Amino acid sequence: MDDHLYEMAAGLAQALLIGLLLGLERERARGAEEAEGFAGIRTFPLFTLAGFLAAVVAGPVPLALPALVIAVAALAVAFQVVGPAGRGATTEMAAILAVLLGAAVGFGHGSLAAATAVVAALLLTLKAPLHRLARAVSQDEILAILKFGVVALIVLPLLPDRDLGPYRAVNPRSIGYMVVLLTAVSLIGYLLVRFFGEGKGYALAGLLGGLASSTAVALSFSRKAREKPELARPLAAGIVVASTVLYARGILVLLVLDAPLGRHLLPRLGGLLVVGLALSFVLLRRASASQEPRPALSLGNPVELGHAVLLAALFGVVLLMARVAQAELGTAGLWTVGAVGGLVDVDSVAVAAARVRQQGVVEVPAAAGAYLLATLSNLIFKGGVSLVAGGRPLARHVWPAFAVLAALTIAALFV
Repeated sequence: MDDHLYEMAAGLAQALLIGLLLGLERERARGAEEAEGFAGIRTFPLFTLAGFLAAVVAGPVPLALPALVIAVAALAVAFQVVGPAGRGATTEMAAILAVLLGAAVGFGHGSLAAATAVVAALLLTLKAPLHRLARAVSQDEILAILKFGVVALIVLPLLPDRDLGPYRAVNPRSIGYMVVLLTAVSLIGYLLVRFFGEGKGYALAGLLGGLASSTAVALSFSRKAREKPELARPLAAGIVVASTVLYARGILVLLVLDAPLGRHLLPRLGGLLVVGLALSFVLLRRASASQEPRPALSLGNPVELGHAVLLAALFGVVLLMARVAQAELGTAGLWTVGAVGGLVDVDSVAVAAARVRQQGVVEVPAAAGAYLLATLSNLIFKGGVSLVAGGRPLARHVWPAFAVLAALTIAALFV
């Protein structure tokens, strides 16, 4: 009996806190000109408490919760009818959600209810940024995102989940999953660039652009440096920042693809990440006097279906090359694939290294070495881009930072 009373009291308190959280956010969001609204910091706790009690008595009174939801919905509709014209229905929908969250606590799903409440409060708080993001995204980009959703939610589950082809190196479901994962990372970076827009500085441009493609940032900034050599130092900082983000992406992707491989590389890539950020900070300090506007990034749309198909084909080719090279040449073959594949796409090498490691073909150190070689060759490629496309003024600032990162990468290969 005492345990039951304790559970009831804990649930009641949890429902109350959830209501206070939602009510506090809605009260804060209410404009000063609105003396009264549909619900605020006092009403929302009442909604969650009512939902909790309706769930508790659902056994003897099964219609209590449906009746409560209908009653709150009717109040919301009535307020929409008699309330000010042109206002949204966000608070009314949040009130219905509050009732359901209180009921979820009453049914014993308190953790789910609390997590949902936090997410809901976050969405409510981010009203202005989300509206700016929606206005920043074009219709073509929305269409591309919807196509990406079709690929991720409909096409991916239909792909066969078995090893196919020579050496049984290619698993269509695994390749599709990697395409969705990496394209999602690029999509986040792309939307952040679109959201923050102009004027946030070269480092932010490099940071956000590096989420989409550090090579694209290097190409874009190098072209700008060719046009305006006086911007070489801040542009170099942006390139180094974008290249540093590559290590953070690698940590995330490898931990998802192959946790043992990701944990093995975590201290190495983490060290490179810290050093890269420090080098970027030094470049930014030296360029702090520059007042020139930030150059626009030309990243393209990372969720176009054509891009996804090419990415899948690239993954398949690199996977096959890695499996054949490893079978015929051993670890040296996989490392060769890493060095060459990194010139094209480091993520594809991550997929290949994780795949052959999970198949038991190589051990973790060999797969880690292939990925580190890919990052090294990618640095060399972008260093060449900075010289050829950007000119010597840009390369003079980029190369020392890349040389430090390259030296540390080589050292990590032998640790």
